[in-house]
Amino acid sequence: MSYCVECFEPDDVCFCNIEKVILSEYVDGMRECAELKCYCKEHIPNV
Repeated sequence: MSYCVECFEPDDVCFCNIEKVILSEYVDGMRECAELKCYCKEHIPNV
């Protein structure tokens, strides 16, 4: 389980500094992610 980078509560969503990828490449892209950042609903950044 991962946690929000702001408040350390359980996360709802995670982002990574990767380009958009097609669904079949999504798992590989997340596996290669160096800076995965997760957020709870309260701290999700406006993208």
